[in-house]
Amino acid sequence: MRRKVGIALLVASCCVLLGGKCGGGDGGGGGDGGSIEVVSTDSRCAALPSAFPPGFGFVPGDDSLIWVVTFGDRSLIPIDVSVVPPEHAASIATLKIPDDSDGDGKVDSRAPFPDDIHIVSPDLAFVTMSSYEEVMFFSPATGELIEVDISVPATFAKADNPGLPDPGAGAESRTAVSTTTCVKPPPDALDSRGAPFADSLMPSRWCDPATPSYRSKFTSGAALAGDHLFVSVSNLGNDTGTPDTQYLPGAVLVYAVDWSVDPPTLSPSELAPVLITTGFNPSHVTALEVAGRSFVLVTVSGAIGVAEDDPNTDEIEAAGIANTEASIDVIDADTLEIVATIPLGLAGLSPSGLRVDETGRIGVVGGVIGHQIYAVDLKPLAADPGLPGSVVEPIVLDGGDAVIFDADDPLLIPSRLGGAPAASCPGSVGGVAFDGNRFFVTESCDGTLTEFLVDLTGDPPAPVAVERFKFIDQLDITAPIRADTLTEPRSPGAVAVRPGAFASGPDVVFLVGQQEGLVCGIELP
Repeated sequence: MRRKVGIALLVASCCVLLGGKCGGGDGGGGGDGGSIEVVSTDSRCAALPSAFPPGFGFVPGDDSLIWVVTFGDRSLIPIDVSVVPPEHAASIATLKIPDDSDGDGKVDSRAPFPDDIHIVSPDLAFVTMSSYEEVMFFSPATGELIEVDISVPATFAKADNPGLPDPGAGAESRTAVSTTTCVKPPPDALDSRGAPFADSLMPSRWCDPATPSYRSKFTSGAALAGDHLFVSVSNLGNDTGTPDTQYLPGAVLVYAVDWSVDPPTLSPSELAPVLITTGFNPSHVTALEVAGRSFVLVTVSGAIGVAEDDPNTDEIEAAGIANTEASIDVIDADTLEIVATIPLGLAGLSPSGLRVDETGRIGVVGGVIGHQIYAVDLKPLAADPGLPGSVVEPIVLDGGDAVIFDADDPLLIPSRLGGAPAASCPGSVGGVAFDGNRFFVTESCDGTLTEFLVDLTGDPPAPVAVERFKFIDQLDITAPIRADTLTEPRSPGAVAVRPGAFASGPDVVFLVGQQEGLVCGIELP
């Protein structure tokens, strides 16, 4: 009997397709007491306590400090990236996420697995947590959790937010907000397979006995815009990891917040506590200020299945399958409405989310179904009266308005010579990062870092012409995912360019998923 290899690829693909929501094996380190105990074999990298670290973020104003989220051991680790290899930041200790991560005095039977970190300022970051379903409040400056007074309006039913204080009962101090919410889509809503979603759940499982409804799950992204916190929930349904994985209607949860007071306050929005997205699997949210208006861009990845193993290949493949169309939904952060959507077709968008250049003009997101990148032009969002303040149906900003690269015409990442076999790992973008008019893309299957340039000189009309995007260079930063590379570092993920001006040290920081979790720094040629 032929022995199959490549089990780690299956785990990696689950993490990519589901937004980092499955864990890797322990890398041998505890991460406790402010130290990393694993020694990496890669001279550019520092080892992390567990495989498949889902994300990291720079602390604003400091080009040397990042916080890395690890999944298997549930830690937030401060890393100094001004040196190669990066090393633990000596002045701040690792935070082991407590079992009672929201500070409500109760330990849930589910584990609070960190999914990603979204750093807003030196004093505020949001850590999305799946399984336990919450967003945790964290101070990058001190490495400590933040206590927030959380309340629920008296007009809400307890079943709407079962993990929060009783409606009208006053505020309770918490270090996280529960994102287990009762989602009530329109009665005619469908699931990702085209069936009435109400038929997917027995009435006994409805969270609101009076209407078809379900509990939100798979918390995926968080963004602060104006005086509201927006949280995307993917709402994964049945048959996870199969070619036809089911998704229930996607949603974005909205919380009214005030971070100017001590302690900060938070409550579900009375105006619009839940927004139903135009498609399935909203996997990320990005705040954007343009022309004096505040928006939130939702990465609606679309329903993504996982390919069945082909016994004719040595590796166990888990390639992504795009089952429904993807889009970028646009939320007006003031009116709390989805005012526009940018359709991208069967793109299978990466849960690493949309990244926007510093001018706010171009948004780029990768895919998990091939060596593909998609781009949108955000200039139409500044148009007046292109987007009214209140809409009945979202405006569609298609190829004539905002779409630059979509599923029918993607920007292709060059394949690596001798890279991953297309039959088992056809391509998956781990992350995208802008640096001025350049952007960098990690590709998990081939183990590459690819650099592109977008020419925005002369304020071109929207949508920006595809000819203004240029391939610059490609580096092999890890081994490709192949049957003969099981012992080598592979599967690069989240990536960022060090901000600000600096004379020495690495230019680009990225995470590696297997065989151990790594945080790496490289200097560009």
